[in-house]
Amino acid sequence: MSLCGALGRLLEGAFIERFEQEDTSREKQAYRLTATGLKLLRWELERLKQLTRAGAARLRAREA
Repeated sequence: MSLCGALGRLLEGAFIERFEQEDTSREKQAYRLTATGLKLLRWELERLKQLTRAGAARLRAREA
């Protein structure tokens, strides 16, 4: 997976958007999360927290 490909998919899904930066010494693209992207990020963080809790519980059970 390339960075350009990942950015393209995030743009297509409306998870990020381009925006103009005033103070740039070189030409580059700037991106920010959209409301949809933030919602997905929060969902994914919660999913990862649940996986981490489940993994930690399994480790504790094996150590007991």
